[in-house]
Amino acid sequence: MLVLAVLLALAASAALADAVRQAPSVAFTTAQSPDDTTRPKKKPKKKPSTGSGGGTMQGIAPDRPDTVSAPAPASLPDSLRPDSVTTDSLLADSLAADSLAVDSLAADSLEEPEQKPIRPFNTYPPHANVAGLPRTEVHYHWQGHDDAGDMLAPLPGLYPRHSSVYGAPFYFITPGGSGRDVQVLYRGRRMNNPVHGGVNLSLMSTEQIKAAQLNLGWAGKGPFSTGPVLELFPVWTFPEDPRTDIYYRQGMFDFGHANIDLTHTLHEAYRYHIGVDVGESKNRYQNTDAGTFLLRLGNEFNLDDKGMLGLYWMQSNVQVGRRVPDDGFFTTPPGQDTYRQHDIDIVWRKGAPTDTATWEAGAWWVRQFRTYDQHSVHSGGRLAHDRLFGRHRVSLEADAEYRAAKLGREEEGPDAHGHRTVFGATLGDRYRSSKLRWDLHTRIEAGTTTNDTLGPDSSLAIDTDTELLPVLGGAGMLELGDTTGFALIGQTHLGWRWPGLDEAYGHWTLLHPERDLDPNPLPDTLLSYWGNGALDPVGGLFAGGGTVYRWNEPYEARVTVGYRRYINPVETVEVRPLEFSTRNGDDRDGLEATLYGWVPLGWEPLSLAGAFTWSELGNEGQAVPKRWGWSELRFEKEFYHGQLRLRAAVQGQYLGAYDYPVRADSTFRQPALGMLDYRLYIGILNFELMLGVRNQFSTQYHYLPGYPSYWREEIWQVRWTLFN
Repeated sequence: MLVLAVLLALAASAALADAVRQAPSVAFTTAQSPDDTTRPKKKPKKKPSTGSGGGTMQGIAPDRPDTVSAPAPASLPDSLRPDSVTTDSLLADSLAADSLAVDSLAADSLEEPEQKPIRPFNTYPPHANVAGLPRTEVHYHWQGHDDAGDMLAPLPGLYPRHSSVYGAPFYFITPGGSGRDVQVLYRGRRMNNPVHGGVNLSLMSTEQIKAAQLNLGWAGKGPFSTGPVLELFPVWTFPEDPRTDIYYRQGMFDFGHANIDLTHTLHEAYRYHIGVDVGESKNRYQNTDAGTFLLRLGNEFNLDDKGMLGLYWMQSNVQVGRRVPDDGFFTTPPGQDTYRQHDIDIVWRKGAPTDTATWEAGAWWVRQFRTYDQHSVHSGGRLAHDRLFGRHRVSLEADAEYRAAKLGREEEGPDAHGHRTVFGATLGDRYRSSKLRWDLHTRIEAGTTTNDTLGPDSSLAIDTDTELLPVLGGAGMLELGDTTGFALIGQTHLGWRWPGLDEAYGHWTLLHPERDLDPNPLPDTLLSYWGNGALDPVGGLFAGGGTVYRWNEPYEARVTVGYRRYINPVETVEVRPLEFSTRNGDDRDGLEATLYGWVPLGWEPLSLAGAFTWSELGNEGQAVPKRWGWSELRFEKEFYHGQLRLRAAVQGQYLGAYDYPVRADSTFRQPALGMLDYRLYIGILNFELMLGVRNQFSTQYHYLPGYPSYWREEIWQVRWTLFN
């Protein structure tokens, strides 16, 4: 299947290349591309780009030049301006056009050709976040990682929960909360699973994500969230000539991972992207062989003064062997765990972030399947508009979502199933000046819920007594100071989440499919699990502040201290031996602190980066530590005008201790441990080579109780850009 898909994609690319040679050549203005390394240049010594004025892009983002540029309007940010090489080529084209104009005059053709507007495609949305991480370069994080979760793990405040098995679920959870409290946005819409509300990042490849933006709480974009919000951006370039990126990585346990991307601007109104990603590994346990297949298709249409229309489709297929150890009661035969997901997105945008007014409309449809007879569908739409009034940008967004799932198969009676519809509206105000920046948002949501309580002695008739329940919340962020040097920051939010369909309506026997999602994992084997349809919405409150110091981009150091509270958290209770259900528990609250920094060391090739997280809510009977972090020494140097690039890094990780009660009479104790990684990167023109070692001393740390981390692992990978 892969060979056929690649051959068809290459054939299509060749055919389109022939077509474009006979079509008018048009250059699009695009945002700086994270995956473009074919024409490297020295980093400019400039102040960080502030987008719509003040807020910085934060998280994981690259610093790679754009291959396709056009004369950028003066109002565009620096990241959209052409480099000197492109400017020279445009000047040559201009001279050639002048000579053609003389010939045209000789032929008595005095009419000027109509010039269609050059509008930016795939630009970042207005930076609504003023209190988060700074811009960083993705090449320090994407190398040598299994999937998107592994790549994004350095972000502070998010604890990685996974079994160190390739293809197995990878979630981010928060101390005191769960993976359900972390919201992930992709192309502006919510990616959280229709069934449980978490995001399994093993279903996304590293090549799908070109930039990431993290906020410690809901920031006014998308539906409510009770915890951090992680926004992911697929920023592709669409060159005039067909471009192909080939990427291959190999590691221990017969691990292999390959990716191919085709991008092309066919003519002035259409561009496309095709991506195929495959991976396999035998992993280190018996019966844990894994295989992944990811397919991505993107089409964008320039509608001139009517905006841009994008059509996108993603398919994810992951199959991993299920290892079920003997837990002392009985042993369940191992089997296969399968994930399949289809995503269809339609997005229309009109206006750039610097325009006086912008419009955006989106619709999506997601179909998901997982073993245990779990089928679900997620559909919805949104409409957003913002307008500039002086220094204020006022926004209004309305959205609706529908989620439905079949949650198991019953021998008698109807299968366990559930559904929920949520409506919401958000009003916001963003203010930007040289010394003061703020974001204020208020939102109301209304969702359907039922009053039925499921359990071992209850009926499965869950579609009755449906009512509409409203919730109200908001968010505020403040930054006081210059965009370089010191600034004070503050943030607060109150958000909500609706109980997962599995928490409210699920019913499983022997095995529970989402034991990795919550801070207190269920046993590997159980007799039964029942949901509770009478659960109340869960709230999340955060209030905090700190300081930030900025050098030239991307260097920045930031400290934030705050108070976090989870209201009506859902907890799993054992109602009978090995029989579980859910209920709303007591509120959880505590202080937390996060630190992030990437600072220069005085000598240009050397820099130091690191992040640290501390929370009072960690290790309270949960398999989550109170503190964890990492620090990395980086070396970067370019030679021969950027044609040869050398990077080296040494990273140390600290992972805190936790105690997890497996049973009433048994506790799993994980001591604090450290890990050491190092890697070397060499880039020659459009060819990149990376060699690295992870976990040098084979530290055995359990991110998930019962599943220690990989031993020492050697990784090598190559990336080659063709036909550009």
